[in-house]
Amino acid sequence: MRQLGVDLPDGAVRASGSDASLGRPHIARAMVESGHARSVGDAFDRFLGNGMPAYIASERKPTPAEACRLIRAAGGLPVHAHPCSSGDFPENLPDLIEAGLAGIEVYYGEYTLDRRQKLAMIADAYGLLATGGSDYHGEQFKAGRELGSVDLPADVLRRFLQRLDD
Repeated sequence: MRQLGVDLPDGAVRASGSDASLGRPHIARAMVESGHARSVGDAFDRFLGNGMPAYIASERKPTPAEACRLIRAAGGLPVHAHPCSSGDFPENLPDLIEAGLAGIEVYYGEYTLDRRQKLAMIADAYGLLATGGSDYHGEQFKAGRELGSVDLPADVLRRFLQRLDD
């Protein structure tokens, strides 16, 4: 960051809890607090986003199918988060379902009502749970992603909780 002209004060980047891992959203917030970015989104747009000057790719991430298998092995329900951001959705669904996919995120703060309806139909057609989430990464990150910004229908929550009990 210093090589890019962003000299953050020592201790400026901090996680929300003592056991929390640090990530790009924490760096972005420190950039805003120290005046190096106008907003968290600005920090990502100019420095931290994929392909930007301060982005460092992970050495190896599990594939989505591997992630589904790992989540299932741990007793969880894997859900395809914000699927419209995936370049291969919905073509990737058969492989992910075979690997244990349980649902797709339908109710997402950045999705229009029309997009949510289409995603709900896809989830239903594949026998998947419809879920929801805000993609919250902390305060002042991105509009539409605040905690509580997504209204989840009661029947969607009920089905999810039932599947957890199965």
